Amino acid sequence: MTLINRYWRSLWEEVSSKTGDERQKEVESATEKVVPMIWLLGKTAAGKSSIVKCVTGASEIEIGNGYRPCTRTADIFVYPPDRPLLKFLDTRGLGETGYDPAEDIRECMEHSHVVVAVAKLDDPNQQELCDVLRTVSRKARGTEFLLVHTGKGCVPEDGERSRARGEVQEMVGEAVGREVPWIELELAGPTTTGKETREDRDKLVDALCDLLKVPAFVLARRERSSAEGKEFSNHRNTVLWYAAGAGASDTLPVVGAGSVIASQSAMLVALGRRYEVEWTLPLLLRLQACLGTAFLLRYGLNFGLRQFGKLIPVYGQTVGALAAGTISFTATYALGRAAAYFLFQVREGREVSPEELRALYKQAFQSGKNTENDRR
Repeated sequence: MTLINRYWRSLWEEVSSKTGDERQKEVESATEKVVPMIWLLGKTAAGKSSIVKCVTGASEIEIGNGYRPCTRTADIFVYPPDRPLLKFLDTRGLGETGYDPAEDIRECMEHSHVVVAVAKLDDPNQQELCDVLRTVSRKARGTEFLLVHTGKGCVPEDGERSRARGEVQEMVGEAVGREVPWIELELAGPTTTGKETREDRDKLVDALCDLLKVPAFVLARRERSSAEGKEFSNHRNTVLWYAAGAGASDTLPVVGAGSVIASQSAMLVALGRRYEVEWTLPLLLRLQACLGTAFLLRYGLNFGLRQFGKLIPVYGQTVGALAAGTISFTATYALGRAAAYFLFQVREGREVSPEELRALYKQAFQSGKNTENDRR
């Protein structure tokens, strides 16, 4: 039996032998390691919750009910709740009476990947914010920072707004010890005026992409606008979640071969439920036939060689492991994208085009590879 056939047989054994809960538990711990954490810092009414709303599209009610305690005075918002791709860490408003941020600083520094400092343009007193940024930059080296100026409508005159912006940027740069990237927004929310525009949202997402290279953002821009593509957009987070788990687990020697197949099988089952199509062995083999053995070997499903590479001393624990993790992320994402197209056509009773299926897989593989390389 060829390597690729052994892979598909192993995949079917996983698909048909375990419950959804068992599969999910196998990839949850690996996925947890790669979910980016955004730490929101700012005074009360600066617009932190409005930033979460702008990025995720969640309603104020969903955000209000979605936070859960992280420390006594900090909360965490997971998005999406069922397949996390982003986490937002929100501390109490700096400068509040009786609030000492020391505990939050100690706890949050260990878990956050980027700090978003939020400052309203009509509030020049940002000393408390700068004090925290100074501590974080000194104790958590390598932390990325983004300064978000909110309340654009509160200072309508261009010259006055430019001066206010410059003063805060100078203070923040001095606290962090380097120039900090910044954006200016007018966000909609209970503590902000005006209404955010598509331009504002794109500006915020682009800034976060530059710092985090979040796959959920980057890949979302590269999808098709067809009916099938639009439906896939509803399931993309599921595919990304399992791809992240496969990529994280495949950096470990030996462990990766089984964990990647477990992640991929769990993803296929989850997609089958979402598209209301039950996987059978003939259906899975039909997907394999449409993709083609030579095509799959070329685009990332040659697990045996990758697992062998990870066992090579020194090389395997560094370059080999990193390469395996990257390919597993991209191959899993591409498989999910192809499977979604396949299931859509099967459900609608349409003929599956092998050429279009391969084109989608290839496009998704390349997009995922670029995204994962940037993120690492």
